Amino acid sequence: VVYRVEHVRIGKIAAIKLLHRRLCGEAALLKRFRVEAEAISRLNHPNIVQVFDYGQIDEQPYLVMEYLHGEDLGSIVKRDGPLPLKRLVPLLIQVCDALTEAHELGIVHRDLKPENIQVSRTRAGLDHAKVLDFGLAKVLGEGPNTNDSAAGNLVGTPYYMAPEQIRGQAIDHRCDIYALGALTYRVLTGLHAFSARTPVGVLTKHITEELVLPSRSAPELGISGAIDNVVARAMAKVPDQRFESIGAMKAALVDAANRSFSTEVSVEEPFSADSAGNLVRLSRRASD
Repeated sequence: VVYRVEHVRIGKIAAIKLLHRRLCGEAALLKRFRVEAEAISRLNHPNIVQVFDYGQIDEQPYLVMEYLHGEDLGSIVKRDGPLPLKRLVPLLIQVCDALTEAHELGIVHRDLKPENIQVSRTRAGLDHAKVLDFGLAKVLGEGPNTNDSAAGNLVGTPYYMAPEQIRGQAIDHRCDIYALGALTYRVLTGLHAFSARTPVGVLTKHITEELVLPSRSAPELGISGAIDNVVARAMAKVPDQRFESIGAMKAALVDAANRSFSTEVSVEEPFSADSAGNLVRLSRRASD
């Protein structure tokens, strides 16, 4: 349960996330809530939601975090349809930067999807992305490096889950790379990379079915072969065939975007943040 709250002494608006009282007796959910608090507390990045406090009142755990404006990327796509590449790439660059921060600290998100990307507008009129919901995060090096499904608990969202995550095998940062590829597919085409009538059907296709390239799924959108290649490599079924890092995927995205339209996307020094961590400008907008 999430509430919009106001600090009674200083008037600061924030969001407080509480585990519902009916669920406080479930050990797995309590652990998941704690993992989210501990994971986010390690992160300090303008494209990751900030957490100010974590605690427990009458056995009910809570997180106090920044209150975000805007709407999630999933809602934007459902309302407006596929995003044009010139708007999508700067958003993806920000998500890549956020995930780089997490991965460098040994944190794998495990539930990356459009609904977990909040998009707001800066004073300069640019999109600002924030990665949310680290409740399924895996902290590498702490405990067995396995997916919860090894214990019978499949965690994640079927449309964006990597094959090794579905199988319950050991995971690392490359399952986030797969999810980002599937997210890119969804936002770019308005379609899911794999669809079926049931969640089990979707999961099975991730493991067994060959990916239909975005340009073939949505030929009317004029998606370039360069973008196809980025998505296909990110969504390779074998982790070793994916990009070696989120940074490498970011570089490939920028290169593919520059091949797809004449003006360049500058990412040498892409973002500048003010003292409050708010994104205030791009060095060059993709739409310039």
